Amino acid sequence: EFFRDPIEQWSLLRRRVLPEIKRRLIQEDIPILQAWSAGCCDGRETYSLALELQPLLSIIPSLKLNVIGTDINSQSLHTAKAGIYSLDERTIVEDNRLNAMFEHYGPSEFQDHQLYKIAAPIRGIVTFEQNSILSDWGEKSTSGIIFMCNMAMHLTKEAQHKIVQRLKDETSEG
Repeated sequence: EFFRDPIEQWSLLRRRVLPEIKRRLIQEDIPILQAWSAGCCDGRETYSLALELQPLLSIIPSLKLNVIGTDINSQSLHTAKAGIYSLDERTIVEDNRLNAMFEHYGPSEFQDHQLYKIAAPIRGIVTFEQNSILSDWGEKSTSGIIFMCNMAMHLTKEAQHKIVQRLKDETSEG
């Protein structure tokens, strides 16, 4: 689901992380913000993150925003890249964030559901690629924001510890 639990992660992003990132982008005149959604599965977390970050483009018009979703599963990435989801129409109407995120795409095979496609402004800042968080990070470790909530819950405690240690070693402070 979009904006998947735990709700605390999205609240923390809005209340504490985004104001600090906005301040640093402006004060330090940083031209690019990259956000990484590791273990993105079908892209819902990545698109949710993009929707949260998109208002920065209105505040800082010169900002280049890139939200990268990675997953090891090629089928999941295919779904993510397509950006078409079957959703209960009531969910769309009740959640203003989701209204801004979707364009109606057509009927769904499920009763009371319709197909929705991620809107062009959101798709324009999102890319997807195949990658394992347990191996090569490449330049993604320089991301200003790294989300891995969907993926972390499926890892062993040992793998979680390894990733957290690597984050400490490879990312900048802040």
